[in-house]
Amino acid sequence: MAPEKSVFGNLADGLTSNPPVVALDEIDLKLLSLLLKDARATLKSLAEAVGLSAPAVSERMTRLQQEGVVRGYRVDIDWRSLGYTLTAYLSVVIRAGSHRDEVVTDLQSVPEVEEISVVTGASDLIVRIRCTGFEHLKAIIAEHIWSRTDLDFTETRLAFFSESSATVEQYRLDRLLESQADRR
Repeated sequence: MAPEKSVFGNLADGLTSNPPVVALDEIDLKLLSLLLKDARATLKSLAEAVGLSAPAVSERMTRLQQEGVVRGYRVDIDWRSLGYTLTAYLSVVIRAGSHRDEVVTDLQSVPEVEEISVVTGASDLIVRIRCTGFEHLKAIIAEHIWSRTDLDFTETRLAFFSESSATVEQYRLDRLLESQADRR
């Protein structure tokens, strides 16, 4: 019988090898920047912005998707406007001998868990939770964290401010565009 696949995928492969870097030109980077600002932009508006025809932009977008650069198009929800005003980060140490995959799978099923990262250092996991407030956070921790027997230690940190990933991604794209310009 084949071993059960880890929820981490091929974690060891990801730690020991880097994926191939996709070569992007200035137009590709501009398209990514425009899509980051508005994922619903039309091919026509993108084409006008980069000085290409709509079919040429469509071909580029297909290539970027096939090469894994563009993984999808998402809605950017401001969860605060829906009452989810508190973000917390839990550092989690899993008890020796416990099954990490089981812990991660269980935590992924908690609707308020936005992200789980396997990390180095004193903790095994960093878990990001978004909730409606302190009482909601206490309920999540009591029900889904403190009730577990496979955890040795947790530490909770509250976020006073978080920069959106879109801002960070835009910064990275801007740096890549600058480096393209510097090479010319």
